[in-house]
Amino acid sequence: MRLLQWTRRGLKFTKNFLPTEKIPKYAILSHRWDRDEDEVTYKDVCDGRYRDKPGYEKLAFCANRARNDHLQYFWVDTCCIDKSNQAELQEAIISMFAWYKASTRCYVYMPDLSSSVNIEGDAFREHSWFTRGWTLQELIAPVSVEFFAKDGVRLGDKNALATQIQDITGIPISLLRGTSELSSFDTEERFRWAEKRQTTRGEDAAYCLMGIFGISITALYGEKKDEANRRLRAEVAASKQRQEVWRKRVENRVWQVPFERNPCFTGRTDELKTVRRQLFTKHRTAKIVITGLGGVGKTNFVIELLYHLREEYPDCSFLWISATTDESLSQAYHKAAQALRIPGWDDKEADIKQLVQDHISSEEAGRTVLVFDNADDISMWVSRAAPGARRLLDSLPKGDHVSILVTTRNNELAHKLISSPQCLVELPDVGEHDSKELLRKLLVNKDLLNNDEEVVELLQWLTHLPLAIVQAANYINQRACSLQTYLELLDDQEENVVELLSHDFEDHARLESDGKNPIATTWLVSFKQIRDNDTLAAYYLSFMACVDSKDIPLSLLPPDPSRKKVVDALGTLQGYSFITRQSAQQFGDAAITIHRLVHLATRNWLRMEGQLPRWAGTVTEVMETRKTKLGVDHPSTLTSMANLASTFWNQGRWEEAEKLEVQVMETSKTKLGVDHPSTLTSIANLASTFWNQGRWEEAEKLDVQVMETRKTKLGVDHPSTLTSIANLASTFWNQGRWEEAEKLDVQVMETRKTKLGVDHPDTLTSMANLASTFWNQGRWEEAEKLFVQVMETSKTKLGVDHPDTLTSMANLASTYRNQGRWEEAEKLEVQVMETRKTKLGVDHPSTLTSMANLALTWKCQGRHIKALALMKDCALARQRTLGPKHPDFVSSIATIEEWS
Repeated sequence: MRLLQWTRRGLKFTKNFLPTEKIPKYAILSHRWDRDEDEVTYKDVCDGRYRDKPGYEKLAFCANRARNDHLQYFWVDTCCIDKSNQAELQEAIISMFAWYKASTRCYVYMPDLSSSVNIEGDAFREHSWFTRGWTLQELIAPVSVEFFAKDGVRLGDKNALATQIQDITGIPISLLRGTSELSSFDTEERFRWAEKRQTTRGEDAAYCLMGIFGISITALYGEKKDEANRRLRAEVAASKQRQEVWRKRVENRVWQVPFERNPCFTGRTDELKTVRRQLFTKHRTAKIVITGLGGVGKTNFVIELLYHLREEYPDCSFLWISATTDESLSQAYHKAAQALRIPGWDDKEADIKQLVQDHISSEEAGRTVLVFDNADDISMWVSRAAPGARRLLDSLPKGDHVSILVTTRNNELAHKLISSPQCLVELPDVGEHDSKELLRKLLVNKDLLNNDEEVVELLQWLTHLPLAIVQAANYINQRACSLQTYLELLDDQEENVVELLSHDFEDHARLESDGKNPIATTWLVSFKQIRDNDTLAAYYLSFMACVDSKDIPLSLLPPDPSRKKVVDALGTLQGYSFITRQSAQQFGDAAITIHRLVHLATRNWLRMEGQLPRWAGTVTEVMETRKTKLGVDHPSTLTSMANLASTFWNQGRWEEAEKLEVQVMETSKTKLGVDHPSTLTSIANLASTFWNQGRWEEAEKLDVQVMETRKTKLGVDHPSTLTSIANLASTFWNQGRWEEAEKLDVQVMETRKTKLGVDHPDTLTSMANLASTFWNQGRWEEAEKLFVQVMETSKTKLGVDHPDTLTSMANLASTYRNQGRWEEAEKLEVQVMETRKTKLGVDHPSTLTSMANLALTWKCQGRHIKALALMKDCALARQRTLGPKHPDFVSSIATIEEWS
């Protein structure tokens, strides 16, 4: 549907609104058509040739009336429909009644009547407007229908003139005044209203009544009036039958959902839309699986979804099956069979699953949504109760009127159930914004939310996990304590934190039998399933729980003779959302991170099982075993020690990393020699640890040793030698020894240009390093020249959105900023920030760096308020992502204090 509006330049169309879009308020014109050539058409408006036609008078009248009624938009059938487009014409004929009904005002235009006409007289009563077929729906559909004579004089509306209009048309006053629904009048009476009405084209006598009966038939001009009427009556009869079937389904529908709607449900808008789009499909059964970490809110999500659907589909039945155990499953199936009144439901010998499947699969059952909640035990779905018996997986109802929703933590089961990846919906945590809103809804004392820093810190600690937030709010409400007090409890000894997170509370999204559901025990079912079904996965989980939660090198895990078992075990843990895997750039080894609360709960699980003391020493035992079996100086032992050191390094645990790296380095010197490549690597690693502690002199000493040895053993232009030279330059750079750093940077750059080419990534890195050295010396033009070269080459070779390209753009922007070229700096910084948001995410450290850079540029431009707001956003994100002790966060806070 498109609307007209009057602008300074004349008539203008709005966009063509889709049926699903919200349409603004509008007026609509009802009139008698004149000759086709006199009416203003769609093309006339598009071409701007509408003022010279006689029909323009109607448009001007409608536009003026709409303006008087404070309506910006209006609709006129002569020109708002592109009749050359057959699809659009069909849509308009079918939708006409709805368009009139949705209008705010309907103006009946009768310019051939005198402004002094007597509404009781023949001129009004016998006006041709009351004899036309299409005007019947134009009279009935709108709430407001106003009649206008010559010169736009208002004669009255259908409410005030209801008695006269009833006499003229036979339409009851109650319908005209809106006190009766159109559906309350039987079919033949509605047909009688149209008996004496006429249409220019015979077929329109049927088509104009579609809205009166709430049906649609295809307009087939040329089919003759009698055939159109026959099709109309046939569809009216079929619609009546469908309505009767629908009415019975509404009366007989079943609502078997054992939970009330959660008033504190928050967010998940996108996920709700995704599931609702896929829920009812043509030609197949819709099976949608909701996965996610325990406590992420899968059950509450489905409950909220069902209450939405209950309002949207009043003829739909909703059945809830608790799939936690065989017993709960069996009980739920019996309740469903009883609620559906399936014959034989109370027969003890009957196959209840088969009865339910057959009933729901039949068309007579109508639309049905079947929920299987907590379907975590895969054996329940794939095992057979007896030889020849059917699996639960094969006993699910089928039909395009059937929708099945499953909540599970078990990724393997999820993939067995779905027919396509689009049917798998993984719920992440609710994010900072929605978790704040959830906390606001849950807390009794809203004043606790005034300290935003405490709120952010608490939600970050709880990983934005809904169940953890609910439990924390419950404890805070019961104890009437502050957020700071709760945070202090979370910072206590691990045993006390576990006790805090084991605090019982009533979770009303759980069945009565297991309503108490503290976060520290909510994963026990999953732990037990992992232990029963995948021994190696349980072993790895226990092992990793005693290392740390972040950046655990894969090679640190105890090996297994079967590579497949290792892959399966890690897949099991990842399938339960317990771990995530990524590449560790520093050491080129795959790394694993355990969800923080899972890590804590796993340790608690081990403690409850009496196994924590044993597992606490497992990592050391593995290394000691390797030392014993292979020797302390065996390459595999040294590799394990180096991997553990890398774990400590990635976690910022410099002292622990240093201790292991020194041991690896000294052993390598003894066994392999001081100039062995592995020894040099261990020396370089230790230098890196010193570097990160700001121990520049110690780092420099080791960097020099590695560099000189590699020069001798490998040659001055070997890639490893060049890397060590670059490392030493970086150490000089951090000490402000710019000339020495520059000399080394130039050497590395020139050698790489010769050996690798000017556009090789390593060459570009060395050019960027040299440019940074120029930058720190205030040599802006030289820095700019290199940064531009790096940026342009990176764009060509790597792409405009590659991380290295974005870094080069950021560097160039920094150079512009230091020269006072604010607009050029801002343009690049905005581009870098927005691209990083899209490619890396809004909370990625590189994205946050670009936010801080842009804030600085705005500050330099004198845009103080905007700069301070962006820097505050950056600081909050850095605290959430990096932690309150990270240098970047500390730097952001210092900047905010300086700017405030």
